[in-house]
Amino acid sequence: MNEYAPQIDPRPTVSEPSLHTVLDALGAAVVVLDARGAIVTTNDAWRRQARSRGVNAAASGTGVSYLRAHQAVCGGAARTAESVWTSVRAVLKGNVSFETSYPCMFPTGTRHFYMSVTPLAGERRGALVTHTDVTERRRYEAELLGRANHDPLTGLPNRYAFFQEADKALALAKRRQHVFALLYLDLDGFKAVNDANGHEVGDEVLCRVAERLRELLREGDLMARLGGDEFIALFQANERSSVTAAKRYQRSLEQPFKLSRHTVALRGSFGLAHYPSHAQTLTELVRCADSAMYRAKAAGGGIEVYA
Repeated sequence: MNEYAPQIDPRPTVSEPSLHTVLDALGAAVVVLDARGAIVTTNDAWRRQARSRGVNAAASGTGVSYLRAHQAVCGGAARTAESVWTSVRAVLKGNVSFETSYPCMFPTGTRHFYMSVTPLAGERRGALVTHTDVTERRRYEAELLGRANHDPLTGLPNRYAFFQEADKALALAKRRQHVFALLYLDLDGFKAVNDANGHEVGDEVLCRVAERLRELLREGDLMARLGGDEFIALFQANERSSVTAAKRYQRSLEQPFKLSRHTVALRGSFGLAHYPSHAQTLTELVRCADSAMYRAKAAGGGIEVYA
């Protein structure tokens, strides 16, 4: 006798045809389990998901252990299936609900599912397991997060994202006793270019500036556009090596920008401040670098270290 043979209450409160109609109308893949975790019934969405992976009813349908069916239909790592199965068993024994999410490997690529397990009370003990495809929702949420954290024009991180990551970097630097440099950059001559040629050309200039700055980033460096023609970068360096890095940025920006209809020449005013010698917090470090940048601008451009 099959140890996973379904135990069906001979006196269901809902007729089997009605139950199947309701389950098949759901967009989520649904599995009904008996008290031992064997499949009692499934809906169309679950069966379609099984067929898309080449899994037949004998491995994913009535009478099969949910552990075996989940491994076959969802195609995840064995430890993932075992973890899900442990939680399902806890629901069956303890009459508590459970929710999780997991990736599922299909021939067309990875899909992500939200899974909920709800106990079935009464004489017919068991559980209702739903699997909802949330791949598109996750992709949309990631896109929204990317938009929230990046400058829409240049694609660089924005002020919010920069401060979030820079705070983490400085906290780590404090624990490991590292030194960091913060570089504040303002473009000299950008307003004149923008006023003479229009915002479309100005936007193109900002995008090209961002491309050049991005090319000079090393692994672990942080850079962002603060707004307007101001950019900021945080990188591990002492005063001497930070000046060397700033000179690389300076030389890069002084090369003419060949745009779609114009050639534009710019310079930059660079302000440098260092952690921990100039400031202990990110807010103070930015203030120091900003002050140094204004000294550089007053001197006609170039690089100034906070003093």
